[in-house]
Amino acid sequence: MTEPGAQALPCGPGVLAPPRAEGGQALPWWTWAGLATVAGGFVLLALDVPGWNVAFFLFAWYGGLVAADGLVHSRRGHSLLRGRRRELVAMMAASVPFWCLFELYNLRLQNWHYVFLPHGEVAQAAFATLAFATVLPACFVPAELVRTFGGLGRIRGRPLTVGPGLEAALVVFGLACVVLPLVAPRLFFPLVWGATLGIPAVINRRVGAQSLLADLEAGRPGRLLALLAGGLCAGFAWELLNLVARAGWIYTVPGLEGWKLGEMPLLGFLGFPALAVQAFSAWSLGSWLLRGGRHWERADAEQRHLRPGRRGRLGAMAGIVAVSVPLSLLTMDPAVQARRPLLADLEGLDAVDRVALTAAGLSTPERLCTAAVGRRDWLRPGAPEPARVAGLADRLEVPVAALERATRHACLSVHKGMGTEAASVLVEAGIGSVPELVGADVERLHRVLVEAGRARRDRRLGGLRPAQVRVWVASAGRKA
Repeated sequence: MTEPGAQALPCGPGVLAPPRAEGGQALPWWTWAGLATVAGGFVLLALDVPGWNVAFFLFAWYGGLVAADGLVHSRRGHSLLRGRRRELVAMMAASVPFWCLFELYNLRLQNWHYVFLPHGEVAQAAFATLAFATVLPACFVPAELVRTFGGLGRIRGRPLTVGPGLEAALVVFGLACVVLPLVAPRLFFPLVWGATLGIPAVINRRVGAQSLLADLEAGRPGRLLALLAGGLCAGFAWELLNLVARAGWIYTVPGLEGWKLGEMPLLGFLGFPALAVQAFSAWSLGSWLLRGGRHWERADAEQRHLRPGRRGRLGAMAGIVAVSVPLSLLTMDPAVQARRPLLADLEGLDAVDRVALTAAGLSTPERLCTAAVGRRDWLRPGAPEPARVAGLADRLEVPVAALERATRHACLSVHKGMGTEAASVLVEAGIGSVPELVGADVERLHRVLVEAGRARRDRRLGGLRPAQVRVWVASAGRKA
């Protein structure tokens, strides 16, 4: 057994050397490629290109991480894309089952749901797999970037005394984080963000894997502080992108629905630093178990002697592949509240009408809503203006009554990820626009929607929760 903390120091050969004295090297080419990818995502979103518009988050998030990695390389001289590619590939593969653990918890917690994902379970699973593959890099790359500018590696503190008592407390805490959110989700849901922290942290120190406990034991808090700060930065970036993304997520956290920044409850931002810290502990343990002790902070060239063997590599990869995609499918599908609205889903339009709208550039419900409302603001759709709808119907030679119904349906569909199915029920119930949701009885609407879903054998509508309806009503009030 290796002496506790033997590999845990945040500085040393191959482990995040101090920043270059005079700003480092010039920015590598992939920094600019990443920024161009982010810009391309915004262009596709602004142009509302059908199909591609839902992929905005992938363009923006992958591009942002690539650009940040280039900045790390310019400061450090190596990064995940140049010098640690094997670590990046392994990290991305492990990210999927790692995040699916929290999606499994969310089946019980029901703290967030997804909206406007692609149609079809296979497409949804592929989208989720690509998105989930960024979780560990998103936790670690910002932390590296923070360390290049903050001088955190030079911070020294009083060494932490780590004895059996503290280790036992961490184990108990870890078990509580694993069990209590499942037993009483409305009370203990925040503990899920420590589910992979306590027990892995103790094991890492004892076996000599990369360990935050060993860092603190040596009086070096820099890596922990960088993870906390980087996690918070990543969280803000995640939520800012989610605020404008077409395919995204909405939180319905008990007791915190009225205090949000964007879609995230204010206190929820504390979960991002916790996620980064527990991701570090979990990935350190996983690397020690499956990868011969390799670690993402060390360059590939300096870890050639740390190999898990052919059987270990094949076993690890087979296990990850066998688990990841099915987990993405099983955990995502129940959490998808609405699929991407399509022009073909709108009521009142026949095939000829849809051809006329598409030829006029109104190929999505968002574009139709924009034309009917009179402003380009599909994040905050209002009520269609009768005069505009009548003029549009006359110009396109579409029946006015049909277009009026379609525009009402379109504007409701895009409101807070409602979707066309729920919007159709609301139109039938006499709610024809977003402003008409203001002050609505949430319980009554929920009952109407669920009954309609059961009658239509629509499991998404039939399984709708009051918290989701409350989001629509509350948001309509803020927009009124």
